[in-house]
Amino acid sequence: MIEKWYEVSCDICGCKLIQYAMFQPTPTELRRNGIKVKIYNGKIHTYCDECYEKIRKGGKR
Repeated sequence: MIEKWYEVSCDICGCKLIQYAMFQPTPTELRRNGIKVKIYNGKIHTYCDECYEKIRKGGKR
């Protein structure tokens, strides 16, 4: 049986945040696991803590 693995990484620096088996995670599941999630124009963007702080201080998206 083939299993799909979904790897979630930061959209800015590319560091690996977490892996999910079987189903693609929803933004609610990601937030529950402590991952910073922003939705721009219907696309989900995930960030690590350091990059999220840079965004909050007025850096790039």
